[in-house]
Amino acid sequence: ENSYGWDDEVYRGLTSAERNAILINWWAFFFTSFFYWAKGMWAKGFLLLAMAYVVNIVVLAFFGQAAQWIASYVVPMVLAGLLANRDYYRKHKFNESVWPFLPSVLGKWWAVLGVFVVIGVAAWRLAPTLMGTPSCSDAAVLHQLGQEGFDELTGITTVSSNDETRTVSCTGVKWDSSGIPIGVTYTAQITDDRQLLVKYQVSLP
Repeated sequence: ENSYGWDDEVYRGLTSAERNAILINWWAFFFTSFFYWAKGMWAKGFLLLAMAYVVNIVVLAFFGQAAQWIASYVVPMVLAGLLANRDYYRKHKFNESVWPFLPSVLGKWWAVLGVFVVIGVAAWRLAPTLMGTPSCSDAAVLHQLGQEGFDELTGITTVSSNDETRTVSCTGVKWDSSGIPIGVTYTAQITDDRQLLVKYQVSLP
């Protein structure tokens, strides 16, 4: 019997349907953290929620709302569905409250609360464009410009900033492969539906 609770030799003799029944818990897939809490695995339930929140913030900051639903729903659903049976077994077999790769102290309620505080601070630092007027050098702004071919801008300067419309106007320089500077003027705005809108103009020498 391995650490996940099944005999490897017996497992190899199971049908595909039987293996899926062991490997995937569909109740956990659809109810994610709620399933964990109902089964008494409250620490892992909250940590699963915390991990989903981290992925959510990163995806929203760098790729916008179009991809946010993947982070908000698909990621935690897949994780919960694949881990639930193993976690439930390890809870009863080894009295495990958190995953082995995490510090055992995260099994305490105050430690889990601390995790959410840290994540909240990190979200504020890593995704400033979600909190108000973006800056010219925000990672999400530069990422969108990079997708248009204007990566590695130098001499980035803020021309103006308007907190009421959450808009900032900027200039920068893109050097082409021949060493010729190309002036780039761009604006970044957080729209009313919390999406980042970047527009640009190019000034050729």
